[in-house]
Amino acid sequence: MPYCDSCGVELEADSKFCGHCGVRVKVTEPIPPPPFIPAEPPQVPKAGKPPHTYSVMLVAFLVVAGLLAGWHFWTAGRKMEPTAPRTATAPTVLKKESVTPPAKPRPATPAKEPEVRLDAFVYYNRALLYKEMGEYEKARRDYQKGKDLDRNIPPMSFP
Repeated sequence: MPYCDSCGVELEADSKFCGHCGVRVKVTEPIPPPPFIPAEPPQVPKAGKPPHTYSVMLVAFLVVAGLLAGWHFWTAGRKMEPTAPRTATAPTVLKKESVTPPAKPRPATPAKEPEVRLDAFVYYNRALLYKEMGEYEKARRDYQKGKDLDRNIPPMSFP
């Protein structure tokens, strides 16, 4: 049964006015349900690879190629062989081989510096380190030991 839109009283089915407030009743046609439209059947994918698979494979290939190229350039300048631990050894002296003299005379070579023994050099460097750390007694002691071994080490002043 319909109801009045103004006062909410129940109306008779065929009335055109509300018996309580006198407002004209709106005649509304019932809304028919929408027609039934059957759903489309789901589409079955075609056999084979989908088209985006090739682009994914191309991107994966480019990423791997980029990583390999980066690794190659990163390791290009590095030595791959293990290095032996460094030991204190005397420097090797190269021997002069017999060579025919060049057409033009060579300029005069500078005088050779006296060869410093390795032990004196080690004491001198330790003295420099002690001096930087402010341990002047140890620095004087190591400098004197180096000076006793070789008189050609450079002079050092202490505060």
